[in-house]
Amino acid sequence: MGQLPNYAAGDMSSRLTFPYDPASPPTVVFAMPTLKQCKKIFWKPLVNLLAGQPFVESINRAEHTIKLVGDLPEIVCVGLNDGDGDRVRGFRIAALLADEWQDVKPMIWDEVLQPAMADTPGSIALFAGTPKGKVNHLYKFDLKSQKFDDWGSFRFETADNPFVPKEEIERAEATQDPRTFRQEFKASYEDFPGQVFDHLEDKHLRGDVPTEFKRVVMGVDWGDVNPALFVGGKDNSGVWWALDTWYSSTGVNILDTEFLEQGKRLKKKHGVQAAWCGHDRPASIQKWQTELGIPCKSWQDAKSKNGKAPGLNERNSRVNSCIYHGRFRIAGHLVEFKDKMASYHRDSDSAGNILDAIAKGQDDHEVDACTMAIGSEEFKQPLQFNLDTLASTSPY
Repeated sequence: MGQLPNYAAGDMSSRLTFPYDPASPPTVVFAMPTLKQCKKIFWKPLVNLLAGQPFVESINRAEHTIKLVGDLPEIVCVGLNDGDGDRVRGFRIAALLADEWQDVKPMIWDEVLQPAMADTPGSIALFAGTPKGKVNHLYKFDLKSQKFDDWGSFRFETADNPFVPKEEIERAEATQDPRTFRQEFKASYEDFPGQVFDHLEDKHLRGDVPTEFKRVVMGVDWGDVNPALFVGGKDNSGVWWALDTWYSSTGVNILDTEFLEQGKRLKKKHGVQAAWCGHDRPASIQKWQTELGIPCKSWQDAKSKNGKAPGLNERNSRVNSCIYHGRFRIAGHLVEFKDKMASYHRDSDSAGNILDAIAKGQDDHEVDACTMAIGSEEFKQPLQFNLDTLASTSPY
């Protein structure tokens, strides 16, 4: 049996060693979201550092691997998002250093990296990155570090780097807006500029969820890869509660039948009375109405008396108004959903000016389902469906 070299851990007072089979040595992985990034940040410095060293057997510049002499582990540089982690599938990972972790696809850790490390006793990982709001891996892993004894998190400000002149930090503080300075120089998890739900706070997470509601609705955000569901209930005092969500983040196509089963499950669990859906799949809306036995309508059907339908900004505004007036709360177990709402933001131009449009590329499917449900309900009061078109099984 061979043994890995000693790796420094913590304050250097302890060492990590573990045995392994020389015929199947583990791998040391340096990773970033893309190989192009990894080559620039890790590969070139590694080659410059190790080329010509007596313990280096060979350097493969095409495969970005460095083979060490004997049965020491191989070093490899990869882009984790390239091929959805295929480059490291099948590896026995002894040590992983992943930078810009907040930009790595969520499924890479669950489906590739964690299994590769689970069967390698004593394996270690270090994730580094820059805070970008609260809806990313970095923030989630920071929270996990507080739950597990063998996890830890470290936060360093730019001022902790002795090679950054103090006057440069002072200049940045004087010229940048406070939010940007806190994020970039103080390593603070900040809400995005142009936050849509700007009255949402941690206090809206509540454990005292009512057991009875006078109205329970579902929001349905269609999608082949990332469909989402939201269930909200209005209590007897007129307060909306976010009760439950379902979201597919696997990155693979979800069958219509599987999505429908999730809708049936939530309908039965919470007693959903009606569903508001994305307008782009009328056939699916009709099928859901038949299968669930409740009114299922497009948000475009939530028209006011003048025939106007609630567009995205209008639905968002209605939900934000509920938050501002104390008529919106979130069940305590939906912490991640609350963070997604808090990070939901508008787009900005090259000069940093906030635009009246929602920024693209956000993890906002559950949020969209929420605003379809509550925003449509608030826009159309009282809610009226065409009873003649409903099946006899409808509760209306």
